[in-house]
Amino acid sequence: MSAEREKRDRSNDDLLALAAVLVGGATAYLHWREPIDLGGGIAMALGGVILALRGDKVVVGRAWLRAALLIGAVATVLSMALSTYAEWIVGQWFSEGSQPGETAQELRRMGRYSAWFRITSVAMSAAFLVGAVFGRESAPGTAKTSGDSTKN
Repeated sequence: MSAEREKRDRSNDDLLALAAVLVGGATAYLHWREPIDLGGGIAMALGGVILALRGDKVVVGRAWLRAALLIGAVATVLSMALSTYAEWIVGQWFSEGSQPGETAQELRRMGRYSAWFRITSVAMSAAFLVGAVFGRESAPGTAKTSGDSTKN
């Protein structure tokens, strides 16, 4: 039973690493002209690569890493959606003529929210990277051995 559970956990860790590489790569590819989003995408993808190359180490805090991946991906999608909607509003604004007042305030509000979503995405990407680097420990059944026979 324990071997089956370890195999399932290992498979889940591999899927988490693959998802992080895909989400991070897609974010970096779609936002290659925006340095903050590009950095967030690279950090997420690098965290996924580090998780994939963990060897026999067990991932600690898998739920936190999943949460960081999910929140980062959702924040990126929301930021992209708000930017696209703001561009559409500006296009409507230019086609109908200048409309000071509520539309300008709405654009400022969307710009602020989009910036907050970008910051959230970068923070979650950095959290995922830190969790991937420091959230690994040796498997419980393996003993630490060194090349020095006096320390064993």
